Amino acid sequence: MREPTHDDDTLELIVELQTFELITGLCEYARSLEKMVIELRSQVNNLTPLWQPKPYAELYSDIFEAFDDYRAYQRFKEAFEILDRD
Repeated sequence: MREPTHDDDTLELIVELQTFELITGLCEYARSLEKMVIELRSQVNNLTPLWQPKPYAELYSDIFEAFDDYRAYQRFKEAFEILDRD
């Protein structure tokens, strides 16, 4: 059985970092999309005639998704915290 070398450990760390960076980027992108949806809903509400009910009474409903039930969530929890920021 071969023991891991420093190079193997370094490569594993690099892959882990690249994976974390990808998930962080995806979370940042998801957050920007959430903000766009909220802004668009607000604009639609503002364009709705006064005699009609606003299509989006709750601007924030049905936008957010929780991922804490996924097995890998704890591993990438720090990356997902981006979704909780304002």
